[in-house]
Amino acid sequence: MVLRGEIEFETSDGEIRKLTPGMVVLAEDTIGRGHKARSIGDEDALLGVVQIATS
Repeated sequence: MVLRGEIEFETSDGEIRKLTPGMVVLAEDTIGRGHKARSIGDEDALLGVVQIATS
């Protein structure tokens, strides 16, 4: 969940999504090439992260 700032995520297939405060992402594909992320704008991004057990 984005708490402050803005961030861009790029998926392994090239799709880019802009996330702003209050938006939540569920990253289910945790194996493979992974994702790229970068903070955008003048403010540092602050994220809340929760790891969900797989079994």
